[in-house]
Amino acid sequence: MSINDQIIGDLIKNQVEFITSVPCKQLAGVLEKIDQTPSITHVPSNREDEGIGLCAGATMGGKRSAIIMQN
Repeated sequence: MSINDQIIGDLIKNQVEFITSVPCKQLAGVLEKIDQTPSITHVPSNREDEGIGLCAGATMGGKRSAIIMQN
């Protein structure tokens, strides 16, 4: 099992339904797998603060959310 598959499996296991991400070449494999996962909505963001706002809104809307960024 690749690390990308393991990350996706952990997100699904923890019932994450909404993910936002900040562009990062090192995370391209994970982001590609997320986009192929129908149970997770992925909305890319331009900056970290924008991503946190998207996650806050998704959480207030009843979704379990996560942000993926390099650091």
